[in-house]
Amino acid sequence: MAGTSVTEVRRSRLRNWLADEKKSASAVMWGPQMDTHCDSLTDLGDFLDMIKPVLVVCQEAPDWIGPGEEQRWFQQYRYGRPLEFSRALHFTRWLFQQPRGAVKPWVVLVTDWREAQPCATAIEAARSGSQWYHRSDPSIDKLPELLVGKDPDEVFTAVGAMLVIVRGRSQERAASSWVMRRWQAQDLPITIARPGLNVAQCLESMANSLTPQTFSLSL
Repeated sequence: MAGTSVTEVRRSRLRNWLADEKKSASAVMWGPQMDTHCDSLTDLGDFLDMIKPVLVVCQEAPDWIGPGEEQRWFQQYRYGRPLEFSRALHFTRWLFQQPRGAVKPWVVLVTDWREAQPCATAIEAARSGSQWYHRSDPSIDKLPELLVGKDPDEVFTAVGAMLVIVRGRSQERAASSWVMRRWQAQDLPITIARPGLNVAQCLESMANSLTPQTFSLSL
């Protein structure tokens, strides 16, 4: 590899890996424009950060993060901080701009109990192709066309896992009943948790579940 820089070798390996993923899996991407990012890589750390999942928080005033704990809680997520929306409507506007269909989910969504149901309904609509949201609110874009993979019936969205933070036993019971009734048979894992250490553990586990484990850029 005389005359070829380490960075170029790594870029080449990344391109080949992405190509192999597209051939071997029904899903075609991790997040928008994944293919084009390899040209901007400068070192291994850039790539390792790029394949981390994105944390999205939909809650008006998140109060479950302890002072000074952001780095510990978010270090396994891209950018080291969450993308925040105060209401489910704002999250829906963002979601309806994301690729759908044969995609590998790249987002962990965290909500409180108030925003959980409308957020989950928006995810369900993005999967089913329902344009009801756009018809009722023109500020919400029409859903993009499906990205079709090997299985045309396999439709995913950006969100690959959801964490609902509840307050007290009544919310916990209501949220658990809702998940069992509406989402137990769906391909969207939804976890219920109370504020505290359990949330940090859930975030770590969810990040690991969405992070590719089979690629190495080491030379």
